[in-house]
Amino acid sequence: MAKVSFAEVAASCGQHLESRNIVTGVSALGAPQDHTLAFAKTWNGQIEHTVRAHPKTLFLVPDAAPEGLPNAVRVANPRLVFARVVRDYLATGREATVSPTAFVGEDVVLGDGVHVGHFAVLDDGVVVGNGCFIGHHAVLETGCVLGERVRIGSHTSIGGPGFGFEVEADGTPIRIPHQGGVTIGNDVEIGSHVTIAQGTINPTVLSDHVKIDDAVFIAHNVTVGEGAFIIAGAEVSGGVTIGARAWISPEATIINQAHIGDDALVGLGAAVVKDVAPGDVVAGVPAKVLGRRYPDRTPT
Repeated sequence: MAKVSFAEVAASCGQHLESRNIVTGVSALGAPQDHTLAFAKTWNGQIEHTVRAHPKTLFLVPDAAPEGLPNAVRVANPRLVFARVVRDYLATGREATVSPTAFVGEDVVLGDGVHVGHFAVLDDGVVVGNGCFIGHHAVLETGCVLGERVRIGSHTSIGGPGFGFEVEADGTPIRIPHQGGVTIGNDVEIGSHVTIAQGTINPTVLSDHVKIDDAVFIAHNVTVGEGAFIIAGAEVSGGVTIGARAWISPEATIINQAHIGDDALVGLGAAVVKDVAPGDVVAGVPAKVLGRRYPDRTPT
């Protein structure tokens, strides 16, 4: 059982608590449990009453909370610190193992601490870095190269051929072979039921720290910049470039090899048909500029 003391959590935040109580799990602010970690994004009299009424629960609270609470750690961003503490002290990952029902092809490279779920498929030559997690029924086709600590959800397909054709004079469609593969950086997370097509000649690329929600489609030759988020149901067409830290909202569609600038935000259900400048917020069909994501920042 994973556990951490109140004092250790406080010390990790540069603070000090005398309590010897321990944390073994998490609970919600509205229903705190003994020996768990909870967080409050705001502060008021009701929250203070909750904190004082549960001395065996450790609370991460905003700086607006009073000093001296024996079971509270004051931080600038309680939700962020909550995520860090759970990751560093309380998360219990699956054992590093390859399921006997998984298919692992020839010349596959598996790093240390890799978990491969039931009925997953790793085709010939796939490279999987240290600490990766590959869910049940996931498919990684030849040409996939994963960095370290990549997480892939169940029923996700990566590296299949893109949807690219040319047409003969008589109208007969000819499929364009795709051999570019897919390159995935470190600390990338990909949800369930996601499809990522391989590049035609050069790879489709997901940079470090990219986060892909469930049921996303990413076509061939796409490049996704570091720390970008693509949320459920989004469709990113072939040749699109998504900048670093951009946010693509649910059900958005991006076509025409558009370039989405760094820190841009594409709104819910938007249809993007042209480039989006860094930091712009766009929405609508077709998408139009609504403003700036971070108005106080100077565009780069």
